[in-house]
Amino acid sequence: LRALEAGSVSSSFTLGLSPELLEFLGSAVCVESVAAELSIRIEQHRVHGESQLLASEDLARLVSLQEVFRVLKGDLISEYARLHSGTRIELVTTMATKAPLTDIAAAPVAVQIQTRSAVQIFTRHFGFAPQGMVLTGAGYFSSFDGVLAKSGLRYAIVDHRAFGGANAALQFGTAAAVHSPNSGLAYVAADPFFQYWQPLSEHRYDQWYRDSKRRSVLPALDKKWGASAQGLNGQPKTRYVPVQGRQAAEQQAEAWWLSHRSRLNRATKKSDQPLFMAGVISASDLVGQWFEGPDFIQALGFIAGQDPGLALGTVSDSLDRVEVNQTTWLGPVISSQRAVMSLPYFAPRLEYITHRIRTAMNALQAGAQPGEIVERIRSMVSALLCAQAALALDGASSSHCIRECIEFVDSQSQVLQSYFDEGKMPEPMAVQLSWLDVFQSLDIQHLTTA
Repeated sequence: LRALEAGSVSSSFTLGLSPELLEFLGSAVCVESVAAELSIRIEQHRVHGESQLLASEDLARLVSLQEVFRVLKGDLISEYARLHSGTRIELVTTMATKAPLTDIAAAPVAVQIQTRSAVQIFTRHFGFAPQGMVLTGAGYFSSFDGVLAKSGLRYAIVDHRAFGGANAALQFGTAAAVHSPNSGLAYVAADPFFQYWQPLSEHRYDQWYRDSKRRSVLPALDKKWGASAQGLNGQPKTRYVPVQGRQAAEQQAEAWWLSHRSRLNRATKKSDQPLFMAGVISASDLVGQWFEGPDFIQALGFIAGQDPGLALGTVSDSLDRVEVNQTTWLGPVISSQRAVMSLPYFAPRLEYITHRIRTAMNALQAGAQPGEIVERIRSMVSALLCAQAALALDGASSSHCIRECIEFVDSQSQVLQSYFDEGKMPEPMAVQLSWLDVFQSLDIQHLTTA
């Protein structure tokens, strides 16, 4: 993004940042751990680099990362905000956690807490509210429509299957937004054909693509950053040449652009208005599994900037320019983020603790309450978010997390009920549940992978 900005390229992107990632980036833990890990990695490459095929290339990237991190003083959120204000990117949010929304939809307050928390955390970090929300993996029910609209959102990006199950035929399919008949909220479909261009290693036929995974610069992840290139059609691996790797990424970007340009032109022939397609790619796919991912995005930006007939822009820009009005109800899409083993047992219990939180919040609205009481309810909400996020995972630690959160909410709701009934101030909390701490205690890598 900074390279495109320096080249005065007009291309821009919509960037969805999860609340978990924002909380991490805004914490002292992020600044300290990333700075320390960069120093450790650089020192390791200098000491042991002669045994790795790509030591010099990897070392150059690490030093570049360290320099950018130093210039920004670790304040990545402010840099994102600057790029947003300069129209280089449009910042949007996701749901508060990776909870399977369609599985907790029976408790509407649970979905409301997910949405409100996401918008509040985004606003707290950036000073402005997001216009959009990414729901591609969270699932979709039409009942979410009112919740999303009340949160002040303009649009939501959903799985393309929601468009396939629409109540009425869509003349332009996924090449234009669908507006809700109820709230007017715009829904944008993630382009179903974009997935064929995701850099999955088993589908790479070009021997110049990097075989290893460049996961993250944070601890406890893949340390084997140096590797050879994948051999073509089962042939022996060859030495990776960075220049040719970048050229391969640029060629893929050009092929992707020409292919989707042709598709969009065919769709536009049916309309007297311009249309658009939204390609969605995750950060882990872009840079975690693909060494040349940043080269691909940068090349795509430069190619688009030179194309007079097609623009690479943000979702909001596309909605402003495309006046086609498709209005109907979308079809349901079940969340892909669900732990099948844990779901039947814990879903009813999550509905129960949601009810306990709702009861406490209703009582709180009766009048002014001491800060201690407000803080307890905030901690209960954090516990619910953690439990919902853990519901998307199978494993002993996720089950333990859900049990801990249920017990915490149950104990706090009993204390609050006593306060509301008798007016007796409870003792200060001996422990406060920290959303960030609970996530870091799980054997998952939501924060570090992001």
